[in-house]
Amino acid sequence: MSLRPIAALLASLAAVSCGASPPSPTSTTTTIQARSTDPKDLAEALLVGSGPLSDAANRGCAPGRMLGWQSGSLITVRVSSQLPQSSQALIQQVVSRIGEATLGNVNATIHMTDDVDPQPGVGEITIWGTTNPAGAGCPTGALLCTSTVPYFPPYFTHARIVGIPTGNFPHELGHGVFGFCHTLNPNVFDKETIMAGAFGLSDRDVAMMQSVYRAGLGPGATRADLANAGIINP
Repeated sequence: MSLRPIAALLASLAAVSCGASPPSPTSTTTTIQARSTDPKDLAEALLVGSGPLSDAANRGCAPGRMLGWQSGSLITVRVSSQLPQSSQALIQQVVSRIGEATLGNVNATIHMTDDVDPQPGVGEITIWGTTNPAGAGCPTGALLCTSTVPYFPPYFTHARIVGIPTGNFPHELGHGVFGFCHTLNPNVFDKETIMAGAFGLSDRDVAMMQSVYRAGLGPGATRADLANAGIINP
């Protein structure tokens, strides 16, 4: 779910398109029930884009290590006042739990804006609704997408989210805040994570991220780091 230019290193992180309800990639998706019931496999798919629950056809991330905001970041989330109240409420739910999920390492506040297609500055995430996502820079056919240009691995410095006004903006915030990857859908954790139909940052998402920060990890952590901490399977 990024809008970054589709080229070289940035390609796998940038032009990832998302559906609306429930979130489903615009590229070919599996219709086979993902069989793993292990929460550690869900964590692996979300955090590093690998394992039995990862959507290898459309990961929505660069697999192999965690991405996200540097500890100490205070993100200003600028939300278009043109979005319907229902969408604004879903965004508020996610933003209100970022500090909780990161044990205070990353925090965020919301500011409403009347700007048309607001562009993010450093330390900002902008969210704007449009009936023409492709005209706003999304890949053709995408209902929503997220850009994190410029990108300084493993840290995001800002993000731009655009999509249909009633779209699944929480899913996009999963990418733009936590660097979450796609999961195979459907799976047994459907509606239990922001990336698979929860339409908000779930208790499962929060607990998973807290386990990461309690282990002294965060953006930059590799699959091996997470396995050594017992967050995912070896």
